[in-house]
Amino acid sequence: TGESGTGRQMMAWYIHKSLFGETAPFIVINGRHFDQKWGESFNSLINLIEEGTLLIKGLDSLSTKAQFNLARCLQTEEIKCFVVGTTVFEQSQLIPELHECFKQRFRIKPLRERKRDIPIIAQGVLEQLAHKNKRKVPILDHESTRLLLSHNYRQENTTELIQVIERAFSLAKNDTISIEHIF
Repeated sequence: TGESGTGRQMMAWYIHKSLFGETAPFIVINGRHFDQKWGESFNSLINLIEEGTLLIKGLDSLSTKAQFNLARCLQTEEIKCFVVGTTVFEQSQLIPELHECFKQRFRIKPLRERKRDIPIIAQGVLEQLAHKNKRKVPILDHESTRLLLSHNYRQENTTELIQVIERAFSLAKNDTISIEHIF
């Protein structure tokens, strides 16, 4: 659980990567639109993702019928994938059968409540961008790090941080990201 933009999908990706590696299937679906796109076909969806991860964003947005079908699938089928569901609220509207399928629950705090993670997340994003763009990994100077730490992140907070770092990476032409590249 956690606010929108807290990094729930990022957390699921890192768990997926450690379990299966980067090349295994990582499928993200929106629970709000599941019935329209997939109907009652959880079994076929889960079979497509063998040895991979299915992330259902907005698990509590699934219709009652879809929740029941998912619970039945998870309880009766031999699942060969990792299934992760996200919710915004800890007291979500899941039917008891589905709630029982997700025994491990984690609450991801918003970035404004875990400021110590900001430099780590920022550096990880910079490393990914540098690898993707075949550039040396830039470093954040002291002032830019201090500015990132002092910013009041609101909803979509991890997403906001990533966008700021992506912009700074594009603006910085050397190996250091300084305060003029941030915000």
